[in-house]
Amino acid sequence: MNEQVRRVLAGDKDAFRAVVAEYSALVRAFLGSSLNDPSVVDDLAQQTFIVAFEKLDQYDSSIDMALWLRGIARNELLRQLRRTRQYGKAIEKIKAQILEAVCERVSRLSEGDEASALEKLRRCVAELPPHARGVVEARYLARERVTSIAARLQTTVTAISSLLLRARELLRGCMEAGAHS
Repeated sequence: MNEQVRRVLAGDKDAFRAVVAEYSALVRAFLGSSLNDPSVVDDLAQQTFIVAFEKLDQYDSSIDMALWLRGIARNELLRQLRRTRQYGKAIEKIKAQILEAVCERVSRLSEGDEASALEKLRRCVAELPPHARGVVEARYLARERVTSIAARLQTTVTAISSLLLRARELLRGCMEAGAHS
């Protein structure tokens, strides 16, 4: 492999293909052990080799190429996990804003006629698609945690959070439509 590295550093960019061919399965296996989305594994593997190519002049030939590439892959994985966590925080913020808006709307409705507003909310919940209704009832009536719902339904926390977000949007629309009728 050191010969391919020397060739790349000498300007033969095509020689890097041998490095990719040799270590692609190893990098993908390493990333796949921490991720369950093959497309994310592919993206991170590609990014790993791009970074390796860009930093090839920093490669110390006394270090095993596989270890060096795994270190780069690990850094790319950590970056991805940070991005995912930040995305999750943004989703949580949006969900909180929507919930606040729905609660505010229900409060405004209930000031005039609390029983009527609660009945509208019950009707709106009943009109949700069955899967969404079950998740909404589990989360807000039974106070079940999202992680628990996801485990029980054998899906991801992200899927349940997204379903709750869509359900709250439907509820808000239903409550607003109900307020105008």
